[in-house]
Amino acid sequence: TKNQVRTYSLSGANARSTGNFTDLRKAKPYLIYDHMEFDIPTDTDGDCYSRCIIRIREMIESLKIVRQCNRFLLKTSGEYKTNNINPLQIRPNENMVLSYVESPRGIVSCMIISDGSDKPLRVKWRTPSYYSIQFLSEISFIVSFIPIISSAFIVL
Repeated sequence: TKNQVRTYSLSGANARSTGNFTDLRKAKPYLIYDHMEFDIPTDTDGDCYSRCIIRIREMIESLKIVRQCNRFLLKTSGEYKTNNINPLQIRPNENMVLSYVESPRGIVSCMIISDGSDKPLRVKWRTPSYYSIQFLSEISFIVSFIPIISSAFIVL
């Protein structure tokens, strides 16, 4: 249910199977997602079948995005400028940085706390699989366990 999605901080197909339309690529576009046209697959049943159907629809939408990226690269002659930064030599300012991306399993976040040196004080990753496993405590029948955990796509 939508209430369980909020309670367990679920994202991705697990959240969209209950009618939650949140997709980070649309809500806060990063990279070139604001130039891509794609739909957010959702359903309202919140069951195993809904999650499986959403994942199949997400594959179709991913193919749309890949085709659009191919057209973009062909249009720009395959030249796309990137910063040549060596990640081992980055010295961020003394601060905390939080970054998000949408992954196949949901929203992945990374928090870095830096003191200005080349080694961070703290790095914390939040993966959707860890939070998705919490709702398994609500399963009342052992027979339901296998299809639910399979459709929730939990990988630890």
